[in-house]
Amino acid sequence: MITPTARRILEQFAAAFPNSAHYRGGRPLRKAGWAGLMPEIERDVESKQRFLDAVDELVAAGILSVRWRRFREGDDVEALYLRDPAALFAALGTRSPTETASAMSTELSRTECPPGSLAEAVATHVAALLEANHPTPFADETELADTLRLLSLSTDEVAQQPIRALSVRLFSNSKRIEALLRTADTATRAAAGVTATEVLGLSRSYPEATIALRGTIVFSDRRRWELCGESVTLPLETAAAIEEITFDGALITVENKESFGVTAAGVGSARGGATGIGAVVYTAGHPNRAVQTVVRRAAAGGAAVRHFGDLDPEGLLIYQEIASLVPRLQPLFMDPETYNRFAAHGRPLNGKEHSLLDRITRPELTPLVERMRERRIAVEQEVIDPGADEWE
Repeated sequence: MITPTARRILEQFAAAFPNSAHYRGGRPLRKAGWAGLMPEIERDVESKQRFLDAVDELVAAGILSVRWRRFREGDDVEALYLRDPAALFAALGTRSPTETASAMSTELSRTECPPGSLAEAVATHVAALLEANHPTPFADETELADTLRLLSLSTDEVAQQPIRALSVRLFSNSKRIEALLRTADTATRAAAGVTATEVLGLSRSYPEATIALRGTIVFSDRRRWELCGESVTLPLETAAAIEEITFDGALITVENKESFGVTAAGVGSARGGATGIGAVVYTAGHPNRAVQTVVRRAAAGGAAVRHFGDLDPEGLLIYQEIASLVPRLQPLFMDPETYNRFAAHGRPLNGKEHSLLDRITRPELTPLVERMRERRIAVEQEVIDPGADEWE
């Protein structure tokens, strides 16, 4: 077992390795600027010592080598170099890019794509990338196989069913196509100069927003909806026609549906006044255009705005998205204390999720990010059960 600090160092190398010259047979991968990658080593003596101990540990294991700054040997790292990629990924307990590439090549060899299809273009492109030891857009052979299966369909076949029904037919998972689209578009753009979304007509989304409100929605034509805690779902066209949303109390945005239902129930009861919550918006994960519009309108009156979401890297990225709409946003039940309280019901973070923590920049989330780095656990919002007094 490696120490948590050693793992963080190795994760930096693991993230950079597939795009490096080292992966293609070139010079060893070099990583410098560790004070920027791990800022705590500059401001905390114990953190720096853990970092230096981890460097010694990884050098002794033959995974890395170190260059010390002149006259600062043993105290100030100038750069670290990757010496044994296989040992790197073995220490992290993950499959190496070389093994993943081999599995993708095997998948391509047994996959037949319709002539002239997007699948054929992508398969040819990916085969060339693998041959040249270049990274591909795909995380693994399963994502590659599922994407090729989707891209083998004709436009007519795609048009016969709604996207989620088609996804169930192909993958027994209603959201699999949506999960594949970003990577599929990246691959088809590189292979054929077009996107799968455009060619196959897969961009059939109907953005909507759901809000529970004890207040008034005023539309641009001066219509008024008086709500006493009810939840209403608005398509984008209706949301865009909102001029203002007025209410007393705080605005809460909630990532997941079950938690929205629980939170919204408080707005619709006498408890809503006691908790100081006037409006709750369901973001359904990353906020679509309708949700963004409703959040902006609801926040325009100056209410305190707080977000309640998953305690995992993706949940924190969603928080940041909403904060870009409402910069005064503050977290609700997204703190180290709540995280520790429910961590026993969490799940392990994988390497890819853990690397997303580097993208969290909001200072109010820093304590939670550091705790998440240490414990490497994700806590889903649905298991968080605040007591009634904690809302007040």
